[in-house]
Amino acid sequence: MKKRKRAYLNYAYGTKAPRIRNKSISNPRELFRKIRNSFCSHFGCRVTDVRFAQNVSTHIVQMVSAVKKTHPTARVLVDSHEVPWVMESLDNGRLMHENMTYPNYAAMKKASFPRTDVEALDPDEFARNVGTFVDKKRPSIIVLSHISRLTGKQYPIKEIYDKMKEINPDSILIVDGAQVAGAMKYAVAGACDAYVTTTSKFVGAEPLISMAYLSPQFRSRHVSRYPGIKQADFGREAHSAVQRFSDRVYAGDFEEKIRKTRAYALEKIQPIRGVTVRYARGQAPHILTLDVGGRARALEVVEKLKKERVDVFHNMNWSIVEPRIPMVRISISPKTTKSEIDALVAGLKKVLK
Repeated sequence: MKKRKRAYLNYAYGTKAPRIRNKSISNPRELFRKIRNSFCSHFGCRVTDVRFAQNVSTHIVQMVSAVKKTHPTARVLVDSHEVPWVMESLDNGRLMHENMTYPNYAAMKKASFPRTDVEALDPDEFARNVGTFVDKKRPSIIVLSHISRLTGKQYPIKEIYDKMKEINPDSILIVDGAQVAGAMKYAVAGACDAYVTTTSKFVGAEPLISMAYLSPQFRSRHVSRYPGIKQADFGREAHSAVQRFSDRVYAGDFEEKIRKTRAYALEKIQPIRGVTVRYARGQAPHILTLDVGGRARALEVVEKLKKERVDVFHNMNWSIVEPRIPMVRISISPKTTKSEIDALVAGLKKVLK
């Protein structure tokens, strides 16, 4: 019997660009120009505002270190839904772990910087009461996920940014948009000091490169010369990113496609016994989180679905704090099909008997 096609509902991993480790790249400058244009098309900024790094963690530690040079007493707070190595890197003064999770074709560029005292920040509490964490006299550097990888919740970064600047214009908002690129558009200019994202996750480039928006004000006050990367070292990464952004799905309204797929998924999943869809309101359209009855059950469901040729994930083990509700996490990319959702539904019904 012919095997059923695998359903990929864990980011875009199953539809990644093919590996090109041995491909010769002769035009990295042109490839990076195309990535800048794609980034600006999705994130509403100017090409002169875009910078590159090997990964998200590198961008964040470079930005925080730059601000600490101009504001040595600034308080540094990192969203507790972030991956732990962002906080660990700042605390240890060197990049941590990232080369183990998303290796680039290029050799991992090591970096060291003055270690920084860091506090974990509850993003929901922060969004409700910005003034508790931003002081009028002492600047705060906030690293906040635009979309929580634990819950899929989307935070109102423009509103938060305006409140921060009203309290203390010297405070800085650095936004991690790793859960955004390739799944939704967002105008970052005027909504934050810096916005960092990546070509992994929903873009599905193999392997990644990281792009960042740095506002003109941020650059003029804190970054006279941003470290960046040597484009020739990351030609293959750039080639993969251009391949993915050139997909015809991005020529159309890919956000509407995701919304329709989500609606179809909710219609099919909600009646299943043993499943509760959590955070359905206020959640980013491309993420669904399913409560199946606790941590052990969620891990079990993820593994059993793999055997049914359905790739999903969970919201545990990858953040500074563990989730309040352990859940199965469903990622909907612009290329997710109804047949993949049908496979998920059939798999859930089978493993939850």
